[in-house]
Amino acid sequence: MKAFEIVRILKRNGWSEKHCEGSHHQFEHKETREKRTFAFHDEREEVGRVKQKQLEKDFKLKFKR
Repeated sequence: MKAFEIVRILKRNGWSEKHCEGSHHQFEHKETREKRTFAFHDEREEVGRVKQKQLEKDFKLKFKR
């Protein structure tokens, strides 16, 4: 799964990008105001399974593989 696909899923689930410093993109949930970080260099970068599992845990989501 590409980084831009994960960002699209996050945005559909109420997360919006609030801050970016280098490769660290900080997202904030519009209802709970929780903040989480997703680090990637390029939107076309392939995100590995281990990182996907960690993102699912951090953002409390389930990605389809």
